[in-house]
Amino acid sequence: MLHIIAKYSFILEPITQALQAVQFDMIRVKTQVDNLTSVFTDHLENEDLIFADDIFGPALKIAEDIGATMTIPRQCGQQVHRANVGGTSEEYYQRTIYIPCMD
Repeated sequence: MLHIIAKYSFILEPITQALQAVQFDMIRVKTQVDNLTSVFTDHLENEDLIFADDIFGPALKIAEDIGATMTIPRQCGQQVHRANVGGTSEEYYQRTIYIPCMD
């Protein structure tokens, strides 16, 4: 989750600074918002590649460095209060954290 926040906070920072500036340039802000929209659209269209390379890969490396493993929480036959996603740990975290954050 922290990798997602760090990645997209970096992308949002120029817009937030432009909106808070004393000399507010609406045309520049609109251009930056259009660029940001295209980045998010691209990341949603290529979510598998972006998540594997930019989010899960670095998180997995950090987990290995500290001796932790990325696992899926326990699952039962019929889950009612949260997503019951099967597959690998990468698929689990992509479906339950990354995609909802991007939406």
